[in-house]
Amino acid sequence: MPISGNENEDALLIARARAAYGAGQHALAAQLAGQVATCRAASLDALEVMALARRAMGNVAETERLLRTAIALAPARHWPRDDLARLLLDTGRADAAEQVCREAVDADPANANAQAMLGNFLSEREELVEGAGHLRDALALAGPHPQLHANLGRNLARQGRLAEAETLLRQSLAAVPDSLPALAWLAEILEQDGRFDEASIVLDSAESGEWVKVG
Repeated sequence: MPISGNENEDALLIARARAAYGAGQHALAAQLAGQVATCRAASLDALEVMALARRAMGNVAETERLLRTAIALAPARHWPRDDLARLLLDTGRADAAEQVCREAVDADPANANAQAMLGNFLSEREELVEGAGHLRDALALAGPHPQLHANLGRNLARQGRLAEAETLLRQSLAAVPDSLPALAWLAEILEQDGRFDEASIVLDSAESGEWVKVG
């Protein structure tokens, strides 16, 4: 197998590795990226492809090691912390994932993914005001996003801020009409506001899978 020796060869190997990963050839992707890492241990491109491939192959421990290495090499980069937080959450380590998100926001408050995840963690713990703040920051950074609209709407509804919550949930449903959580949360808000006929229409939409705009 060729060994990486210069930047042009590295770029070619990384391109081949990404193509292999995209084609589902995860072992080959890891092997090609590994050739670059053998000569250039600080290559973030190589670490990224190897982490993606190892994750796809189910090697959680090695994926975590690679991501933590990338964080140590480039603390200001977003993707290593974002990917590590998702890995930890997906493998049942929510507390560790939240800590990574906090560290990511401390390192760069402009990390929209970390802001969003941290807002969700706090909202789930009923730390609603702080959670809403992070979700608002995520929206300001990322721009309109149906999941962020829905999650912030749910948070505000739990604070009793029904009008703003309703607006956000309707914005979410305008983009993703078949979102069952958003439909259920909107129906709940309408019921709390005494608008039972509208709530019934929204619930019917959830059952039929066809969003009927009301109100």
